[in-house]
Amino acid sequence: MWLDKELDSPLQLNSIICMIDSYNFFTNYEENEEILKKQLICADKILVNKIDILNTLNNSEEIKININNFIQKTNPLSKVYE
Repeated sequence: MWLDKELDSPLQLNSIICMIDSYNFFTNYEENEEILKKQLICADKILVNKIDILNTLNNSEEIKININNFIQKTNPLSKVYE
């Protein structure tokens, strides 16, 4: 817990959430790999969004598997939500 001097109130960090855009995940992956890994490593909850749009693609299951494998390899202790 820390004290925010401007608000003059104690704050408690309960969770760090990382949001992943499943539809565009691999579009710019190589350019953003290090940033993505840093965000995933710090997160204890990961929200995978745009699943509904991803499901319109023919290879959506393969993409989901690749995203989940990447998350598990990077941060196996995190809780993943879709």
